[in-house]
Amino acid sequence: MKSFSDLTETEKRLYLHTHKFNECMKTLRFDEHIVDTRSFCHIDIAEKFFLNARDYINLLFKNVESNQEIAQSLRDEVMLTDEELNKITSFLIKDRYSTTEACLLTIEQRIDLGLELKKNYNASRKQIKRCLSLGSKSMEKIFPPNQQVLP
Repeated sequence: MKSFSDLTETEKRLYLHTHKFNECMKTLRFDEHIVDTRSFCHIDIAEKFFLNARDYINLLFKNVESNQEIAQSLRDEVMLTDEELNKITSFLIKDRYSTTEACLLTIEQRIDLGLELKKNYNASRKQIKRCLSLGSKSMEKIFPPNQQVLP
């Protein structure tokens, strides 16, 4: 690991994409040609903000939820990709049911989870069916057949 003072002028310009260097840059350390995060973030102090890894993950998902609320308030529909929805589903399953896969949940648990994904994450019918491996009868409890689709 190199410190800022160990770098040549050419390396400084290349790594930092600038010709002007300020005092803050002098505290940076480099691992290969990448700025080492420990040079601008005290990881040991940051870790103390959270009781455990679960609290950190919860904070990340709260940020996702708050972004969703902002987007909905602006009348912008948030559609998550299948990959994003699968990550959220996996997190919720692990957090609530202490298991790793949707197929290990009861039908009632999957329906409850499907309702939450529909309400809070704007998941589509097909996404919920794929994520939770639900049949047509179970899907009718989440998306009733007489439910009108708004334009």
